[in-house]
Amino acid sequence: MSLFNEVNEIYGSYFLKDFPARETVAVKGLPKGVNVEISVVAFKA
Repeated sequence: MSLFNEVNEIYGSYFLKDFPARETVAVKGLPKGVNVEISVVAFKA
């Protein structure tokens, strides 16, 4: 969560409008010591 603002800024730079749904989950540790876990929900109209 200490990197939330930085990740949020980078994430926002990829979209101009209609930002996709997302989630933020805090955990004590992630596999292999990574800093970020990203999940995706896709919708095709």
